[in-house]
Amino acid sequence: MIGTRNRGYTVVEVVVVMAIIAVVVAIAFSMTGGDRPAKFGQDFDELTANLRSLQSDARAAKGNEEFGMCFASGGWTSFSIPSDSTADPCESGFAGKIRSETFRVAAMGVEISPSSDRIVFQRITGRTKGSSQATLTLTLTDPDRTRTLKVDPNGGIHEE
Repeated sequence: MIGTRNRGYTVVEVVVVMAIIAVVVAIAFSMTGGDRPAKFGQDFDELTANLRSLQSDARAAKGNEEFGMCFASGGWTSFSIPSDSTADPCESGFAGKIRSETFRVAAMGVEISPSSDRIVFQRITGRTKGSSQATLTLTLTDPDRTRTLKVDPNGGIHEE
C-alpha cells in the first residue's frame, strides 16, 4: 500500500527514556539505604579514629585526667574524667562529655567482650584501665557485615 508509514520510536527517544528511568532508580536506591555499606565503613573508621584520639589525649594529659568512651547500641560518647573520680561517665548528665555520635546505620550494634560498656585510657601510658584490662573486642554489626576492632591492655588499637 502506498502512503502508509510505520510509526516507531527513534533511537534518541529510547535513550532519553532509559536515562530518565536510570536517574529515578538511582535516587530511589540512595533514599532506601543503598549506601549502607559506605555508612557502615564510615562509622567504623570514625570510631577507630576517635578511640586513637582519646588515647593520644590521655597520653598527653597533664594532671590526673583520663579519657575514654562509653558505648550504647546506637552510638558512642567520649569523655574525660579525673582518675580519682567516683562519677560514672556513662550516666546521662555527666559533665565531662566531649562528644556524642550516633551510628549512621540504624541497625548497627556494638558488642564488647569481655562485657563492658566503656573503654578508659590511663594518662601518660595510654593503656586501658579497670575492667578493660583484658583485650577488648568491639564488634560493629550490621545484618550483612561485621568488623572487629581490638583494644589490647597495653593500648594497641587494631582491626582484626
